[in-house]
Amino acid sequence: NVSARESGRSKKSEPAKESQTRLAFTLRGKQVRARDLIKLSGNLKRMPFLPQLVVLDLSCNLIGPTNHGDLEDFLQFANSMLPQLHTLKLSENPTMGSQGIGELVDYIEDSTSLRNLELRLCDIGGEGMKKLANMKTPSTLEVLDVSFNRIGIKYVLKFIKDNRACQLLYNNNKMTAAEFQQARVSEGVSL
Repeated sequence: NVSARESGRSKKSEPAKESQTRLAFTLRGKQVRARDLIKLSGNLKRMPFLPQLVVLDLSCNLIGPTNHGDLEDFLQFANSMLPQLHTLKLSENPTMGSQGIGELVDYIEDSTSLRNLELRLCDIGGEGMKKLANMKTPSTLEVLDVSFNRIGIKYVLKFIKDNRACQLLYNNNKMTAAEFQQARVSEGVSL
């Protein structure tokens, strides 16, 4: 048996492996509301894994905008305290709506690590898609999933045209502008 010290390796090199570990944290389907996010950010601050957190799953909850800015405050926390976060899952938060998207846009624009954003079934509507289409999309964002939202074609096409590096998923399919138009026509939606 050769000890770590005798082999020329110190035990100090072991935590370096830990710092490279990628972690996911989920509260999927736990009935989390926007007001609970401030408590969540306080609890996350005490977690030793916080710098390694790359996936945060808050889908299937009741997260949406509030008069107190709870969602916006949590997103500011995420930008400052979750430097490696590359996937944010907010799907199936039906109270998100276009107002929640408005609070989310600042986070997206300021993010330096976000690569995947899931907003399926969030009732973002045409107004929410307009906010997403008009935002300054960061170069890191690779996938924006707005599947199963009632959204109009005008701002989907604008997003696709203005953000060629970012894949827009609509009904779980990456779509070009022409494919989106065809899908809407086949659904019986007039352009």
